Amino acid sequence: MSDGFDFNTFGMEIERTATALLGDAQSDDELIQACRVVQEMAETALVRFRGDATLIACGPGCAHCCVVYVAVLRPEAATIVAYLERKLSASEFLALQQKVDALYAAIRWLDEEERIRWRQPCALLDEDGTCSVYPVRPLLCRGMTSIDPETCRQAIELLPLGDAPPVTVNLFQSFLFNQAFIALARAMENAGLENRSMEMTAAIKALLDERHH
Repeated sequence: MSDGFDFNTFGMEIERTATALLGDAQSDDELIQACRVVQEMAETALVRFRGDATLIACGPGCAHCCVVYVAVLRPEAATIVAYLERKLSASEFLALQQKVDALYAAIRWLDEEERIRWRQPCALLDEDGTCSVYPVRPLLCRGMTSIDPETCRQAIELLPLGDAPPVTVNLFQSFLFNQAFIALARAMENAGLENRSMEMTAAIKALLDERHH
């Protein structure tokens, strides 16, 4: 954990800034702007304060943890959908919608351990296992870290058997993005917006259905 970093002050700064941005939100564009500002504030703090970043082994194509449930807020889901709309062709976007629909149908009634057991990967992974929305990935995804990808793989494989090895993570990074997530949720409540989080696949599907069906 980085010395001298005040998580409470950081959270209050995030909450205050996001509340101001969300105060007059009338569309997803305002939600997206607030989300991007929060992400940038958290990333800036991460670069400035994390001490053992060089030990983090997570990288492109390492997707062992991308079979777990990830909670997102609507601004995060809207940011992801808008990014995909800009990035993908019409045919690619349709294929992505179908992939999201299929994953949602597969995991809808599964708890987290069952999803891990059945190895249902995130619909936003490319064929090579790289995150296709990495620049706008959710806050809680940003907080997932490991110093050893092999340990992550073993932990995912052995978790259903109750024999998973411990995964050493960067606690500062994990706490930082969790605090940012909580602060954004508080800001949404302050602005009179629905701040209930959703599982990422369900949240993205709901937005895609809302905007493209």
